[in-house]
Amino acid sequence: MKNIAFKGFQFYYDYKQSRYLINEDSLTFFASDTEVRIHISIVEGKLLLRPRYGVTIKKLADKSYKILANE
Repeated sequence: MKNIAFKGFQFYYDYKQSRYLINEDSLTFFASDTEVRIHISIVEGKLLLRPRYGVTIKKLADKSYKILANE
């Protein structure tokens, strides 16, 4: 597992199964075949998690999450 920080939050993910793209507005994780796994952004000061089919998000702590692929 690796982690990445985004807007004060920590996200843990399996680097063997996912890639990510980050900019100042959002963080998006992709499967190895470029299918979007989850899109993460901050809207009106709140974390917005938009998972796609086959993804589970586990909250580890106040601002820490683990992204799991349902393989």
